[in-house]
Order: sequence, then C-alpha cells, then structure tokens
Amino acid sequence: QVKILDGALRHLIASDRVVGTIVWQYADCRAALEDGMAITRPRGFNNKGIIDEYRNPKAAYFKVKELYGKFAEENK
Repeated sequence: QVKILDGALRHLIASDRVVGTIVWQYADCRAALEDGMAITRPRGFNNKGIIDEYRNPKAAYFKVKELYGKFAEENK
C-alpha cells in the first residue's frame, strides 16, 4: 500500500495537469453485506484505508502525510 501510494502521489504531484488529489479510502470499514463482498474480505472489512478501523494510522498514512507535507512546504 505504501509503495503504490508513494508512486501514484509522486506522479500526480509532479504533473502539471493535476490540480489536486484526495485519499479515497481514508479508513478501513466494514464491506457492504448486500453485494456479498463481505464474505470475500478478511473479517468482512475493506482494508484499503490509510488508518485502521480503530483509527490507528497505518504505514501508508505516514507516507501520505510526508508527501503532502513536502508539497505544502515547496509551494508556500
């Protein structure tokens, strides 16, 4: 997750065609029961967030924070 976010955000931040980014899945959450996806996911969770279901930061959180922080400093 860290490697993917690092590569994607670096690419997007460096692009002159992109004006902003957003982390789509901020927190891990329960998968929807209606579409049957919950049974195919570990513990029924969508684990793509940068923080876990208890709101503890994952490694990806710190990478996103680092990259956004660098961008903010460079563009003051």
